[in-house]
Amino acid sequence: MPHLFNSDIVLENERAQLIPLALDQLPILWPIASHISLWEFTSAYIQTYSDFETYINNALHQKKLGNCYPFAVFDKVANCFAGSTRYGNISLEHKRVEIGWTWYHPS
Repeated sequence: MPHLFNSDIVLENERAQLIPLALDQLPILWPIASHISLWEFTSAYIQTYSDFETYINNALHQKKLGNCYPFAVFDKVANCFAGSTRYGNISLEHKRVEIGWTWYHPS
């Protein structure tokens, strides 16, 4: 069985497709993430493209460490990216995962 963090996990239903988050998605996701209101009640500080790049790089680094698995969310009905979510605080030993770090375009 491939290691969870080294495999491409895609989750999908009739409405949405969750695909592994990747650096090449930065320019696609930035127009969504640039809505300052998305970050108002979070611990993330995202006001510039550079802030967002740091946020994504941190998520990918945490994935390499085995702490999380971040996804980009594609809205199949609207045919566009809608935001991001992730499995976080993963503990394979305890078979535990949190779902969060989720943000979507305000519309």
